[in-house]
Amino acid sequence: MQATSETNPPSNRRSPARVASRWALVVLIGLGSALIIDLGRQALISEKVQWATLTPAETPSRHIDPVSSAYASAAREFPDNRPRLIRFTADWCPPCNSMSKRVFSKDDVADAIHDRFDAYSVDLTSPGVDENVIADRYRIAYLPTLLITDANGQELARLDRDVDAQDFLEWLDRGWDQWEQIESGAQPADDTSGGLPISHMESIN
Repeated sequence: MQATSETNPPSNRRSPARVASRWALVVLIGLGSALIIDLGRQALISEKVQWATLTPAETPSRHIDPVSSAYASAAREFPDNRPRLIRFTADWCPPCNSMSKRVFSKDDVADAIHDRFDAYSVDLTSPGVDENVIADRYRIAYLPTLLITDANGQELARLDRDVDAQDFLEWLDRGWDQWEQIESGAQPADDTSGGLPISHMESIN
């Protein structure tokens, strides 16, 4: 009688360690893909507001306020009577970046600004801008800080906290109402800037 050898079929079972490592790899790939997608989505979010940048062309004298001189120069270039919106921001400022994504990337915010205001932006990390001097001169204790001024640089309204789009639009409306009342003569302009109007703040002694 011839002996027959019987070979068992290979087992389909995998060791627990191998299964666990494979699932861990799948999870890591999934998390990596989600992160890439999220970064890509954030990269696509850009501001819809067109800011005129108040940055000195060259490093100014320490006795000259670059914001004031740049503001006055920009005002001469666009000599209308509309109120101004000025934003103080910085590259290292997380709330500033948050408002860029959550507020200034929205069409309704951009439309509300462009329909009624001339918009300027001051980056405190720009060359030629001494952030300590500017912060002291304009009483900036928090970033971002936004100011609404009349065409002469007189401050009418101030926002110095991170807000959402709805709160920002409500603040913008209040600033616009303030400007309209002053323009119509119904209310005198109050000096809330703590000194000279922005466009006249040339000397820092």
